[in-house]
Amino acid sequence: MSPTGDSRRRFARVLLGLALLVWAAVLALYGLFAIVYDPDGGGDAYIGISGREVDADLVGGIALALAVAALLAGVLLLRSSRARAG
Repeated sequence: MSPTGDSRRRFARVLLGLALLVWAAVLALYGLFAIVYDPDGGGDAYIGISGREVDADLVGGIALALAVAALLAGVLLLRSSRARAG
């Protein structure tokens, strides 16, 4: 592979890794907000998703789990691009 092709692949890995880290941060914030969301001051809270009411704690937990997965994927991509550069 030519040096230009290798640098393009490395750039794509870094760009995708950074995008995953940003997505993880947004998902984590959404998850935390969904978990602490309490409009009435008591009882269960529900969030409308695709026309259905879903428990806010469930949505928050799923969002946090996806954020952890995206964070790990982003870190692995960034580490692999750095290891191949060195």
